[in-house]
Amino acid sequence: MNSSGEQQDLQFKALADHNRRAILEIVHRQPGITLQELSAQFPVSRFATMKHINILEDAGFLQSQKRSIYRVFTLRPGALRAFAATWFAQFEQQE
Repeated sequence: MNSSGEQQDLQFKALADHNRRAILEIVHRQPGITLQELSAQFPVSRFATMKHINILEDAGFLQSQKRSIYRVFTLRPGALRAFAATWFAQFEQQE
């Protein structure tokens, strides 16, 4: 398991890329979307889309599930909110 600081670094890295933020928005609007459906919405290869998805999963923002022959993606409940709350809480304590 990653330390809290390492996990936070993964999360910032995941959110730093506009393609990954777009993936989060799409998955939010279309929970259960497949890799094929998702990669069709980007001008990059399916392999490149999968790399972005892996980074988002490692950061804890996305989760996947096998359905039949497809892998479907959903947001991990509360993960973005928890990340933001943890990050901003440290600044509120100093005020």
